[in-house]
Amino acid sequence: MFIAKSGFRIISGIVLAVTLALSAWPACCGSMESMKDAAFEVPSVPELRAAADGALAPAPSPAKKVSAQWVSGSFKSPVKSANIAYKYRMPYGAKETTVLAGGLALAESFESLFSAVPSRNNQFFLWFRAMPPSSWVYGRDNFEADARDLARFINLAAEKTGSRRVNLVLHSYSTLVVQKMVQMREDAEIGRALGYLRGAQVLMLNPTTHFKGSEALGGGNYAQTAAIISNFIKWLDMTDNYVDGWNSAAGLVPSMQAPVTFNLAMWEIQRNNALNMTSKQAREMMVDHLTPAWGGGLDPVRESLLGTVKKNVENPRWQETLLRRTDDTAKFDFVAADVAAMRSAGINLDFIYAGEDQLIPWAAERLTVAALFGIPVPEQLPQPGVVFRDQSGLFSLRVVQGDHYFPLKYPAELDKLIRK
Repeated sequence: MFIAKSGFRIISGIVLAVTLALSAWPACCGSMESMKDAAFEVPSVPELRAAADGALAPAPSPAKKVSAQWVSGSFKSPVKSANIAYKYRMPYGAKETTVLAGGLALAESFESLFSAVPSRNNQFFLWFRAMPPSSWVYGRDNFEADARDLARFINLAAEKTGSRRVNLVLHSYSTLVVQKMVQMREDAEIGRALGYLRGAQVLMLNPTTHFKGSEALGGGNYAQTAAIISNFIKWLDMTDNYVDGWNSAAGLVPSMQAPVTFNLAMWEIQRNNALNMTSKQAREMMVDHLTPAWGGGLDPVRESLLGTVKKNVENPRWQETLLRRTDDTAKFDFVAADVAAMRSAGINLDFIYAGEDQLIPWAAERLTVAALFGIPVPEQLPQPGVVFRDQSGLFSLRVVQGDHYFPLKYPAELDKLIRK
């Protein structure tokens, strides 16, 4: 699930809840980098455009193993070979293949669905890097890495099932990851994955987007929080570069190895303390959201997720990845040409907005997602059940009951929205 500071009117819906005393850190970081707003042509991608609907790339040979039970697996990421974990199940007679991925702070957005509703689809669930059981590898662009990992996972699901089309069910942060994939569509592996989305359903739960100017729409609190996170990441990168210099010097001068080793150990403690302080409010917010009872027989799932969150949020690597992803998405600029590429690809986008979303108010959804994707919606929040469509008929926005945890609290309603 993604992170936001309680009370913030978050327009792009991807800002981490954090209050960092800037005076505690060097004031060398400056303001956020300006984002480019250059127009560009939609590139021609053979996997997206070469064939008519239903005439996709040749279907791979299906896997022999068919099981309604979950099977664990992993693959090597194309980015620094991180070990990316997943699970899948392939019930007999399944006609559709669905890839699922969850939120920024809590990956397990679909455990209620998995436990309460028997699957009629081939289901493939992904944990992004630094989300246990996936491994962590130090990196400064986790958002792009996630896009590459999601693309590889889509291709893997198609290969295992022999599917010519792969549907996506994405929650919160993951809705941004597929948009990043679209921006990286000239990459061969990503282009292949996007090919499997032609004619498929991409279900975007509690969705968000980000483009230049979103901070202004979000108001002062959003802009201030985004700047704080950006400054912290810049400070972190600067100090990491300095530490790299220590390591290099120690390798050249043997007499320096002992003091450098000691200083590095001390720095690691200070670095972890900084990460812990910066993510403190995010950690507390997640626990607060998962503590009240849900009822409806879902409390065992909630309690299990609460235990997962309490464990994850104490891990400095998880904290760092959370902060870096938040900073990456705050710099993300999804533009009209990217939306046009999705239409050209024949992707069916179904946005699902929960009327009581704590993190993304209706005004934000209307001014960002609905406006950018060309879906006309009213100023006032519609009643649950109302559906709006763009002129092409490919993109829709549906209002449902619930909040930012809709997929966890309403598994039966979610199941009805998923293509079978």
